[in-house]
Amino acid sequence: MNDRLRHLLLLSGFLALLTVFGTGCPSGPTDLTVQVCGDFSVPGDIQGLRVEIHDADRQRLHSTYRDLLECPADRIHPLPQSVTFLNVHSDAALVLVSVLEDDVVVARTERRIDELGQMTISLPQSCRGVQCTLGQACVDGECRWTPTGSDSSCLPAPAQDAGFTDTTAPEPDVADSPDAGEPVDLPRYCPVDES
Repeated sequence: MNDRLRHLLLLSGFLALLTVFGTGCPSGPTDLTVQVCGDFSVPGDIQGLRVEIHDADRQRLHSTYRDLLECPADRIHPLPQSVTFLNVHSDAALVLVSVLEDDVVVARTERRIDELGQMTISLPQSCRGVQCTLGQACVDGECRWTPTGSDSSCLPAPAQDAGFTDTTAPEPDVADSPDAGEPVDLPRYCPVDES
């Protein structure tokens, strides 16, 4: 009887440990990729993108900032942009997106997280300057209760001016160009140091 009681106690202890430590393993994705879309032009309307993840009490858990205009190289990174957060905190509840011009927030919106993995968030020009109360987000230029989950589609990016250079496209081989050797005036978006 004593051996039987000892085995029963060992088995119950093992099951208790399994319950405590077994629930700590995530069963789904732990990363979140946020694709931010919008009809803001870079440069002109915005120069930066901030994406933050907050808990239900609006405490910031993760944050990143991306320059959309790299100076002095004049590299442009237009919307849409994707940002990936690795090992997202288990309390993650909200994604906040802001676009900035000269370090000033031009527009912002937010979405509730329904599941980790992928999220698409559209931030249109119609949200420029719109200030929503707590618990609301700018959606299509209006304050609405903060939506849950991903937007159904990605807003198209605006048409860029003739001087726009897509930094994701391969650069042409200058030696093969019929105008090789001739200076080309490229548009400058960054301030030029005249000293």
